[in-house]
Amino acid sequence: MRPATILSTVTLCGLLVLPRPAPAQSVPRFPIADSPLQLEGPARPGVYLGGPGREAAFFGTETGEFEAWGWPVKLLHDFRLAFKVPEYDEPIPGEQVVRRVIVRPEMMTVVYSHASFTVREHFLVPLNEPGVIVLLDVSTVRPLEIVASFREDLDLMWPAGLGGQYAGWRSDRHRFVLSESRRAYNAYVGSPAAAGGTSHPAHGAPDAPSTFRIPVDTTRTDDGFIPIVVAGGMMSRDSLDVLYDRLLADPVGYYRERVERARFLREDLRQVATGDSVLDLAYEWAKVNLDESLVCNPDLGCGMVAGYGPSGRGRRPGFAWFFGGDASINIFALVAIGHYELARQGLAFQARYQRDDGKMPHEVTQSAMRTPVDWFTDYPYAYYHADTTPYWIVALHRYWKASGDTAFVRDHADALRHAYRWCIEHDSDGDRIVDNTAGGLGAIEVGGLQQGLHQDIYLAAVSVEALRGMSELAEAIGDEDASREARGYYDEARANFEREYYMNDVGRYAFGVLEDGGTNPAVTAWPAVAAAFGLLDPDHAGPTLDALSSPELMTDWGVRLLSSDHPLYDPLGYNMGAVWPFMTGFTAWGLYNYGRTEAADRALRANAESTFFGALGRNPELFSGAYHQTLDTTVPHQFFASSMIPTPLILGMLRREGSR
Repeated sequence: MRPATILSTVTLCGLLVLPRPAPAQSVPRFPIADSPLQLEGPARPGVYLGGPGREAAFFGTETGEFEAWGWPVKLLHDFRLAFKVPEYDEPIPGEQVVRRVIVRPEMMTVVYSHASFTVREHFLVPLNEPGVIVLLDVSTVRPLEIVASFREDLDLMWPAGLGGQYAGWRSDRHRFVLSESRRAYNAYVGSPAAAGGTSHPAHGAPDAPSTFRIPVDTTRTDDGFIPIVVAGGMMSRDSLDVLYDRLLADPVGYYRERVERARFLREDLRQVATGDSVLDLAYEWAKVNLDESLVCNPDLGCGMVAGYGPSGRGRRPGFAWFFGGDASINIFALVAIGHYELARQGLAFQARYQRDDGKMPHEVTQSAMRTPVDWFTDYPYAYYHADTTPYWIVALHRYWKASGDTAFVRDHADALRHAYRWCIEHDSDGDRIVDNTAGGLGAIEVGGLQQGLHQDIYLAAVSVEALRGMSELAEAIGDEDASREARGYYDEARANFEREYYMNDVGRYAFGVLEDGGTNPAVTAWPAVAAAFGLLDPDHAGPTLDALSSPELMTDWGVRLLSSDHPLYDPLGYNMGAVWPFMTGFTAWGLYNYGRTEAADRALRANAESTFFGALGRNPELFSGAYHQTLDTTVPHQFFASSMIPTPLILGMLRREGSR
């Protein structure tokens, strides 16, 4: 070895052992602008507050406590702040002094106020990083100690799981290390301003909260924001070191990226002005919510999940799984607002996990590649719905009609043909319509309406519409034989739909066709899907449209799935009487199609008002059928509820297919 090389190596080795410079205890304060969509009000206990990026999210309540995820790993839960002031022996819990919440598309803020201090807790989730940045803006007239506490999880989303987790405080780096025996999963939680953290027994996950303290004196409050960073997931310790330092180094850059994303959604996607300020604001928030449905998972890739909500001590945050049917329904809205990039990602994800026989996935957990047995074959959930496959064809057709993107259709021609063939092969009675008996679930997952059911009108409507879509898509890519076949099948299916579902004796469309050849005449909201696709005969539709508009189905807050005078009606029943905004949206869309404008306006307005009913800017999954209240099981941030604001507004009220 040459002397110069030896000298360089020694010098390099010397540099490697130098102590890491201590990070700054604060980050420069930058202006946080009001958003045109900003919502705020008193902080309410138990009301959801959350914010996702593509690779991480926090879910909590307006009083400040939250859980954090780095997909698909739950990092921690029950993170909360307390405040120690000289006048009190014990720290003041944050929930006792929380006052206000401010919700913006790019950042959430919780405001704590006491006689001696005000702390603004800003939640910033980078768009494309597996971490959450909390920025504390502190004003105090007395020395203050901020106490942050949390409970460690570092576990995979259900039903996968880890073992051997442990937590330990690193005083030299001012942070907790969360890890497990193999060190394949890691997380850091801390602040460069932290003065100390609790110690825990080695090689064990503590039962007690992990706590660290941040001292603040009156001279430090002008230094800038005090940062707290939660970061981690499926990554090595070395990769996490780089990530954690990157998050601390540039909060303003991540903030500006989120502000620019919010501007893009607001200004570059389709804008509407109806003259109704509530509807217009709800429409803008729907654009934000739909954009937040995109999750990029390190195992599975990027796709659209169904919704979000805190998991508490569990490991499933709301519906943060990839749902095929939900994604297709949401694509109707995405193409209506012109968000073609996200529509493509949603369609491509489903095609990626299409089963060999052509069936599209119903639901895919984010831990699907880490479950103890194969998620796609050994669990019952992945493909158990029948509607997802025809829905994918309908969504692809809607995307193509709005965008003119024949190249994307051609790229997914094999998936399209396989999906079409699955639909044809899962018609057990020869009517050219997929049936529940052969294909799986449709409208109903639980409840007495399933009794003896062969095919429901919801699945039938989507299946018929898929044949129309297949005919036009096949023609677009030059497959004349498939186009001609699908068109012929569509004509047959359309005639059979009318023959099987229209009940001459009562003048309405049935809910379902039964295994014994009869019909289930229950008055439900499900014929609205057929109305949305224009499948009801105008000469026969009147009584069904009357039923959709009747007090037995329509409430001030949306449309019940089942008529309130039916013997099986249960206002708290998931499928048997609850109000679902997604079906309220289909109802509005269908009523607009058939000229029932006043009733359609009522349904659309109900969905718009749901944006501001509970969690600010978010749309809940479902309501009681009896009272204007969400059910205890309701997911507070549900995307096919949000989508059913732009869909009936643009495709129904405004009658515009897309923004090519």
